[in-house]
Order: sequence, then C-alpha cells, then structure tokens
Amino acid sequence: MGYAAEKKKAERKWRRMKVILAVGCFALALVCALIAVFIPPSSWKYRMRLPNVDERLEGELRIHFIDVGQGDATLIELPDAKVALIDGGNGGQAAEYAIMRYLYALDIETVDYLIVTHADEDHCGALDTVLKYIKVKNAYLPVASATVNTQYAEFYTALMKEKNCRIAYAKNGLEMNGENYTFTFLYPYGYDVDTALKEGKTFDENSNEYSAVVWLDYNGVSALFTGDLPSTKENLFIDTYASGLSEVDVSDTEILKVGHHGSKYSTSAEFLALLSLETAVISCGESEYGHPDDTVLERLRVANTSVYRTDKQGGVVISVGKNAQTYDVQTLGK
Repeated sequence: MGYAAEKKKAERKWRRMKVILAVGCFALALVCALIAVFIPPSSWKYRMRLPNVDERLEGELRIHFIDVGQGDATLIELPDAKVALIDGGNGGQAAEYAIMRYLYALDIETVDYLIVTHADEDHCGALDTVLKYIKVKNAYLPVASATVNTQYAEFYTALMKEKNCRIAYAKNGLEMNGENYTFTFLYPYGYDVDTALKEGKTFDENSNEYSAVVWLDYNGVSALFTGDLPSTKENLFIDTYASGLSEVDVSDTEILKVGHHGSKYSTSAEFLALLSLETAVISCGESEYGHPDDTVLERLRVANTSVYRTDKQGGVVISVGKNAQTYDVQTLGK
C-alpha cells in the first residue's frame, strides 16, 4: 500500500475516532443533564466518599451517632422507616460533609422529625445545608431568638422558607410514636416553655439548662438523648422520678447520649445511678474545652458502662432488631 493510501486510511480512522468521541461527549453531557434534573449538581460533592453503612433491616431501629467533630448529630432510623435527626453538628465544612454524606449513604430524602435540642452553634451548624437538600416534615425548636448566633440564624432563615414543615417548640409530653416504639420529649417542662412564649422571652443565656431531652424505647431497649443538659437540671429527673410524676420509666434506660460532650458539669453520679446504663456514647472532637472530662469518664467506669467516643472510634451505630430485646453496637472508625 502506497503512502497516499496509508494517509487516506489514517484520515478515515481519525475521522471515525472524532465522531465516536463527539458522540461519547454528547452522551455524557446528556446523562449529566438528566441527572441534574433530579440531583442538583451542588449536592454532588456530598455524594462522594460515602460512609460504609449497611442497609437497615425490616423492623430494625438504628441510632447513628455521626462523627461531626466537636458537636452533636444523631440520626435515628425508626422501625416504621421514619427518620429523626437530633441536632446538626457545628458550622465547619467537615461536619456539614459528614452529615450530608451519611444521609445520602442511607438514601434518606426525608427527615420526619428534626429536633434541635438548643441553639448552640455546635448543635445546629449544618442544618441550613440539610434543609437545602433534604425534606423536613416536622421541626421541634428551642425557645431561642432567631439571631442568637450566626449558625442558628442561618438555620432559622432556611427553616422559615419550608412551607410544608410543621414547626413546634420542644417541651415535655410531645410524642412521636409508632408501632412498638415510644419517642417522647421529657424536657423542658411545658410550663417554662409556655410561660416564656407568652412573655416573649427566650432561653438564650441559659440554653444548656433548657436543652431538649428525648427518650426512645423499642422492644424494651431504651435510650436517652440529653443535649447539653447540665447536672443541675439532671437533678430534676431524679426528683420527678422519685415523686412518681415521670411520664416514662427512665430507670430502665440502657443507652445514654452523654450530656454536653462529656463535660464535667453534666452526667452526675446521681443521674447515672437513676439509669440502668450499659452503653454511653460521647459525641466530641478536638476543642479548647478538652471534652470528655476525666471525671465523667471515671463516673461512667464506676457505673460499669461501656463508653464509645466519636473522637476515638468515629461514628457509632446501635441497632435493635425487630424481635430482639437486646442491641448491637458497631463503630465505623476514623
């Protein structure tokens, strides 16, 4: 074959390659455009490097303590497939990515119950982002001014744009129950909340003292989530239970989300003595506060409690089976 023939053959081959490349690029662009119709391109960054979390079994309840560094974010998959999110980490990018990637890893498009225990920045920091991409049906808020801090203001502004979200203030007696499970607010007390709302006051300066406390029970396994509640208010539970006025039997509680990231001002020995504690989870990260405090770790050790820390072991998943009266604990690693 001569030079001219070889040249024409090469040119034809190159033309075919250009056509194939053009068709491929067009097809790729078309696929991206179609995906963008259903999945906003701005959310794609949250869909990469997803955590490796198993799919929930039918009828299983799972509590996910997400590793958000210094802060709190607890995702609960209820046995009827509803989803609750308690708090939303700090305002840092790492916490935002951790929460969003966790939600996408579990294919969660809707949060049925969003609970903000109080307005501290390390509990609501990423919630404005959550609202941007995830539908929220019900939100339970603290009695806080809309501009108490930057993070809460951004969250509150985003929440006010949600036309189909039911908003209520967290107070004892509110329940989100389903088949075989009880999900109940124990604190703050309704009198304090109703009085503050009536008088136009907020709990801004004492937000920790009015942290929402939620109790969850399924198949005889119960967990208590206490936000940043200090030991001075933990004493109220002791007094309320002793007086027989408690709505639930908190003494049966086996699982505790340790208050205030393990601060020495929470999780008193008296409070631990009230519970039937087996497992404690501390959501914390590197900070100037040095959480968790050694005195709290010692109290938990004396109470013969297994302690899990997100700063050491990463995310923690607690699972309660459909017919089980026991639970399993899994750590996801750093």
